[in-house]
Parts: sequence; C-alpha cells; structure tokens
Amino acid sequence: MLSAGLWRQIAQPDARNPIFRRASQTYKPASAPKRRYSAPRPLLLIVAIALIIALALQPQLLILLFLIPIVMIMLAVASPALVPLFTLIAGMCLAVEIIQGIYREKRQHTYELICSSTLGSLYANWSFAKGVTYRGGWFAALRWGSAQSLRIGGVALGGALLVILWLLLSDQARPGLEQARMLLLIALLLLLYYSHLTQTIILALTIGLFSSSFDLNSRDAAFVGFCSYIFAQALPIGLATLFYVTCSRLLYEPGPLLSMGIESVTVAIVILSREAMVVALWRGLRARLDSSRGELGQGGLAAVGVG
Repeated sequence: MLSAGLWRQIAQPDARNPIFRRASQTYKPASAPKRRYSAPRPLLLIVAIALIIALALQPQLLILLFLIPIVMIMLAVASPALVPLFTLIAGMCLAVEIIQGIYREKRQHTYELICSSTLGSLYANWSFAKGVTYRGGWFAALRWGSAQSLRIGGVALGGALLVILWLLLSDQARPGLEQARMLLLIALLLLLYYSHLTQTIILALTIGLFSSSFDLNSRDAAFVGFCSYIFAQALPIGLATLFYVTCSRLLYEPGPLLSMGIESVTVAIVILSREAMVVALWRGLRARLDSSRGELGQGGLAAVGVG
C-alpha cells in the first residue's frame, strides 16, 4: 500500500538532509533558559495554614486526596481511546502548518531554492513537509502512544485467543462463531487503529503539499487545505456508516458469520477509501510538481513504488 510506504519514509528522519533540517528547526523560537521559580516561604506557610483550617472546618475535603489519583488512573486507562482524537487534531494542524511554512518560504524567495534540489521538486517538498512534522516534537509522542495502545490491544487479542484454546483443550465448552467473531472484531479494531494513525498523517502531509502547490494566497490555501482535510476524514466514516446501517436494516438479526462479513467490509471501506484518496493526492502531487523523472535517489521516494 502506498500509505505504508510513505509512512516508512516519515518514520525515518534524515538529519543529513538540509531541507529536513531547515524545516524542522527554522521558525522555531529560541528557547530562553528557564528561570526556576520558588515560592516565598511566607506564602507557603500561609497556604499550609489555610489548608489545615479548611480541613478542620470541612473534613469532607479529604475525599479530594482520593479523587485525584482515581481521576489520573481513569485518564491513563482512557488514553488509548483518546489517541485517535489527538491524531485527527494533530493532522489538521499539520496540514495547515505545512501550507503556512511553504508560503513563508515563497514570500522569502527561498522556495525556488528548495525545489532546485538534485533529488527533484517532489522529494524536496516531501522533505520540507517531513521536517515540519518533526518540528514540534509531538510526532514521536503520538507514535509512542499509538504503539503502546497497539501493544495493549495485542495482549488482549492474545489473551482472548488463549482462553478459547484453553476451553477447546479442556472440553469445558466448544467455542463457536460468536467467539471467532470476537477475535475478528478485536483484530479489525487493531487494524483500524493503526491505519487511522498512518493514513491520517499521510493525508495531512499530501493535502498540505497539494494545497500549497496552487497559485493562491496563504489564507485561501490554508482554508482549502482545512476543508480538504475535513472532507478526507469524514468521507470514509460516512461511507462505512452508510453501508453498516443499510445492511443492519436490510438484514434482520444477521447470524455471527454474516455479522463478521459486514464488520469486515465496514472496516475495509474505511481503510481502502482513505488509501484511494492517498493514491489520488500523491499522483496529483507528482503531476503538479513535475517529478516524474527518476532522480529521486536510492532510499528516496522511488522506494515507494508508485509510478
């Protein structure tokens, strides 16, 4: 799949590439040394006395000491479910940031210099977008969070499989299609979870580069990129929802085998429709940047394998 090849390109930062280094470091505000702030001791003493008085007058406030750890644990447990939401927001910001960065280079008359790379205009733009991705430091954290969530899901899938095997070996029960459906559903959710991360980031990069390749002003290009990103995220979900709801209404109480087929096709619609948009955007980007020549170099975008 094209998105998988492009994802491998993004996951490997090239610190030797001057375009990547420029985009990942330029316009990043220099961080001044932080001054350590220490509260005055009289203020700490006043706060401590106020807390003691508050607890003496309202002992039920002690429950906050137990609520805070519970809330932190709940957030940690719910964090895997929040990663897809963070991915959507990060992708939207990334697309707009790429557009603004390229237009900033155009205003400074350095964009033509970037595109004059011997590896080609497409690879130069891709390196710039890749550098923007690594600029804020959030990309590594998002990948780490997704990897941990996938490990948790893999453990859950393995645990469910071991339970079913134990039931088979012990002759205590004979797992049927419902148990197989549960295993398939976990696997489909893990596949959808991973593809959501990779395809969302790839769509953000390609939309950002494609929108900035037109002769528009910065605001119009950012608006086009924003609308295109929202459409690219909503269309697969809309198509999959339409298919699932239609099948659910046409088929009254489908059996486990038919339900597995419907759920598999629903997930496939989401993944394949996103993949189709990635391929279309990539081909359009190649046409816009006139990078059909073969000088992308060893280890470059030619390794993706799309003509």
